[in-house]
Amino acid sequence: MTAYHHIEPFRAAIESIHRLLAHYDNRGVIIGGIAVGFLGRPRLTEDVDAMFLLSIQEIPRFLEDAAQEDILPRIPDAEPFARKNRVLLLKHSPTSVNIDISLGILPFEEEVVNRSRIQSSSTLSVRLPTPEDLIVT
Repeated sequence: MTAYHHIEPFRAAIESIHRLLAHYDNRGVIIGGIAVGFLGRPRLTEDVDAMFLLSIQEIPRFLEDAAQEDILPRIPDAEPFARKNRVLLLKHSPTSVNIDISLGILPFEEEVVNRSRIQSSSTLSVRLPTPEDLIVT
């Protein structure tokens, strides 16, 4: 496992997700251990989790756009899996960091995105949910 305070292996993956979010009009947030580290106390994490407001019809285009950021499927049938489970299992190829993208569609998930804000450390900026929303997610 990698500690949040040793974020270097995750930096490029997070920056790629942040650019992908911007490409999708910031319709998403970083969640999971990275978000907990920014909003609370650093914790151990092995991957980067995010939630994008995407319909299952947008999956093929999203996978094409993600590939432009070196984010590729980490399972052979990523699209059918995502259609069934509403999560894309991806990997940032240059760093081998796993990325899980949840496909948000519920009104609460829309509210999470609407309340989200950019949080910055000394070297990295990410779009995060509020602490309260992160607890619920």
